[in-house]
Amino acid sequence: MVRHSKCYIQWRELGRKIESLERDNSEMTKLQNEEEKDHQTMWKKRKAIAQSLRKTYTAISSEVDSIIHGRLPVEPGDKSQEGVKDDKRDNPEAERK
Repeated sequence: MVRHSKCYIQWRELGRKIESLERDNSEMTKLQNEEEKDHQTMWKKRKAIAQSLRKTYTAISSEVDSIIHGRLPVEPGDKSQEGVKDDKRDNPEAERK
């Protein structure tokens, strides 16, 4: 009888340990899912920032190229620069001054 009681106690303890394993595994899975969701959100934000950086870089690069090639950069829809000529390019005398 003592032996039978000892086995029963050991089985109860084993059952508690298995339940603990199941709880811990469930908690770990939940944390992993949350981490994956947070990771995806973070990468979406990083991607948006990277696209904004590329757009700004392209705009700056275009303006610098325009200046280097003797054209004044014009804002989209800005008609005030139309017809304005670069003195150095259009007037060789201005370059010598």
